[in-house]
Amino acid sequence: MNYHCKGNEPVFRGKTVPVGSFPPNPLGLHEIAGNVQEWTQDWVEDLPKKDVIDPAGGKPRQSEIELGIGKITKGGSWDDSAEFCFPNMRISLTPSVKSNIIGFRLALSID
Repeated sequence: MNYHCKGNEPVFRGKTVPVGSFPPNPLGLHEIAGNVQEWTQDWVEDLPKKDVIDPAGGKPRQSEIELGIGKITKGGSWDDSAEFCFPNMRISLTPSVKSNIIGFRLALSID
């Protein structure tokens, strides 16, 4: 069986699910992995070899700007293999890509 990103039961839904369909993670966030890959503000850059918390995504390389590639999505989608369904999974895509497996998360900083 080809396992896809999903809830705890082996069901391939073939589409996104409403936020809150599954229990939240320990931080109280829902569907962090497996609903849609989420665009980040980060450009492709080699990560540091040491442990870091929330490393900056760097600036685009000139060749990436010219080619229109190098933005990072994270989290895997409902259509990805299970190996891609982790919040730290980084996938590089062209910023102009449009797909029903890619989205973004609205966030608000609390002062």
